[in-house]
Amino acid sequence: ARTRWSTSWHGDTLIIRATSEPGNKELVQVDRWTLGPDGSTLLMRREATYDGASIGTPLWIFVKRLVE
Repeated sequence: ARTRWSTSWHGDTLIIRATSEPGNKELVQVDRWTLGPDGSTLLMRREATYDGASIGTPLWIFVKRLVE
């Protein structure tokens, strides 16, 4: 299935929207990327729907760490 992408900023949040039609039903994933107040944590929350029904809202947390 072909995927259509759009990207925009809403304040301090980067929003990436992907839309496709696997199985002739619409799949929409909206990712919201934000930087934590400490400046070393990156958060990404995904809202996904398939054929209009929610299929999950996972949250990814990335923490900057120094590696020696």
